[in-house]
Amino acid sequence: MKLFQPHTIINPNTSPLPKDTIAIVTDAEYATCDGVIAPRSYCYLLAVAAGLEIRDVAYLSPSKTTDDENVGNKTAVIADSQSTNWGGPQRAVSARQPRGAEKDGASPPSSLLLHKFVVCLWGEFDSFSRRQRRGGGGRLSNSSFWEEEPLVYTKERLVRLLSYCGATVCDVPKSFKDDDKVDKIVLIRCKANSRDFRLAQKFWTQGVVVSADWLLDSIGDYEVKAFDDYMACRNSVGGKKGR
Repeated sequence: MKLFQPHTIINPNTSPLPKDTIAIVTDAEYATCDGVIAPRSYCYLLAVAAGLEIRDVAYLSPSKTTDDENVGNKTAVIADSQSTNWGGPQRAVSARQPRGAEKDGASPPSSLLLHKFVVCLWGEFDSFSRRQRRGGGGRLSNSSFWEEEPLVYTKERLVRLLSYCGATVCDVPKSFKDDDKVDKIVLIRCKANSRDFRLAQKFWTQGVVVSADWLLDSIGDYEVKAFDDYMACRNSVGGKKGR
């Protein structure tokens, strides 16, 4: 068994992780008869996007035996606290292990959540607080990058999540190719306001403009969410209602 270490992981689409790699949640919110509910964070969503088995830390208990199926079921993480359809992590694992998968463990592109999407990230995105910055360009050390500010979704973090889900990421919407077989998305920051949507409005004819909450919710449940709740409304600030 190998534990998931986010600061060492590389894209599982190009370099598959060992099959016995798992992610461990140490701060589960509560347990149900079906499994464990974890808080949503960047590292949690990254583990889902990578198709890893996710377990509560109790799974590592010395008293647990390898054939203790009951303990195994109780420690399985089945959703995060913002999920609306439990079982996302399990669907992600299944998508990474379809029938007829390549012998080297690579996932066929067509099995990944966002393989049909071309996405452009536009506008301003979250940034780490000044106290977390280090000198020399403001970059963080490896440990700080992954462990600090787990709810901050920088452009770099969003690009990584998109890539793990099989999406194609481009720099500017004008680079969208005229291809009816793919869905074109202009992604703006989480909890976007009316100004964010106005700045991206000129690209609406080339792709759907949605807030990054669409991406987080889609990965959390590992199902492509409808765009309606994440698009700008004429008389509202945009983004998903009630969030």
